[in-house]
Amino acid sequence: MQQALMQRSVNLRTVLQDVRNEFNQLRLAISEIAAGNSDLSARTESQAASLEETATSMEQINGTVKQSADAAERGARLAHETSQVTLLGTRRAKREPRGEQRQQTRCLLPGTSCPATNAGRIGGTERVLAPCNQWLASWR
Repeated sequence: MQQALMQRSVNLRTVLQDVRNEFNQLRLAISEIAAGNSDLSARTESQAASLEETATSMEQINGTVKQSADAAERGARLAHETSQVTLLGTRRAKREPRGEQRQQTRCLLPGTSCPATNAGRIGGTERVLAPCNQWLASWR
């Protein structure tokens, strides 16, 4: 009986040693998982910050593109207005002798009926452009 008791004692020690070994391996695995989670968290935060910077940059680019498009549209309108005034002046200069340029002028916007008229001399660019500008402003 004493030998059976000793054998049980040895068996119990072996089981306890196995439990300790398994526990230590489990502890090691848990610490490796925790380190992996920390690393993943740091990388996720870094990517979130990069994404936020990218979004801010995209908003700035969008604003710049809109400003450029608005400036191009204004430039196109001004170029059109200038070409209309030049065309009107050229037509008048060919039709009428100098000093007799008192007919009504009309803005020649393609496909429109711009009501721009001028009873004065064509040399007064502001007087010709003002009605064109008013008409164009109604379309903006």
